[in-house]
Amino acid sequence: MVDITDQTLKAILESKLENGIVTIFVSGSTAAITTIEYEPGLRSDFPMMLNRIIPKDIEYKHDETWHEGIYASRLVRVYVFIQYYNNKATL
Repeated sequence: MVDITDQTLKAILESKLENGIVTIFVSGSTAAITTIEYEPGLRSDFPMMLNRIIPKDIEYKHDETWHEGIYASRLVRVYVFIQYYNNKATL
């Protein structure tokens, strides 16, 4: 899990645009993106929640072909839209 808040806010400021929508997209079938409260409890809980929903220790037929474990990325998203107003994200 990687917090990209600072990079996103920096890109908004550097754009010199005051109002708009930022689209954040992550490519790749094993990647996912979301917005969460990036605090220690949730940083611990979120992966455990995904592991309860999609256990790593069972067989998945898809892995026989691709060996990539794409399942968590299908429950989360591969893009988010973030509005900003007066150069500030409205998160």
